[in-house]
Formats: sequence, C-alpha cells, structure tokens
Amino acid sequence: MTTDKIHTRIWREEPEPDNAFATRAAYCRGYDVYGEMLGQARWVEMLYLLFREEAPTAARADLLEALAVALANPGPRDASVHAAMCGGVCGSTAASS
Repeated sequence: MTTDKIHTRIWREEPEPDNAFATRAAYCRGYDVYGEMLGQARWVEMLYLLFREEAPTAARADLLEALAVALANPGPRDASVHAAMCGGVCGSTAASS
C-alpha cells in the first residue's frame, strides 16, 4: 500500500511536537487561523479568502455579508414553499411537486 501526500496552498497545519494528530498552528492561504483570524475574521471573509487567495477589502466583505442575508432561504413563510408544504401534507402530490 502506498501513501500519497497531498499538497495544497489552501490549508497548512503544523502538528504538536508530541502528538501528530493535534494541531499546533493552522494556516489558511498563509494567514494564521488561530493567531490572526479566530475571533476577528467574519465568516464571509474566510469564505472569500478560501476562494480568492486574498483577504477581501472591507467594502467587499460588507457586500458579501449583505448578499448572504439577501439570498438566505425564506423558509415556510415564502408563498411557494408554503403552498408546496400544504399540498404535501394534504396528500396532493400534484400540488406539492
């Protein structure tokens, strides 16, 4: 059995000296996750960093956060979702599809 190593620029971890399964340091695109990002970076900033290989500007992060809220699933309050749920509950398969 051969073991191949996977190399990536996205994520890098450094193990603890006494435990190879415990992470001493983690880096996302070169940024120290525990030292620089944890508790300071927003979720959209992390997502942008993963895809674009650079941190977003404040304006881009604000735009992405507003977009994420706008695109969020409205759930059962949306009329089409409510109609499909009612059709499914009442047994009308034609109405729920």
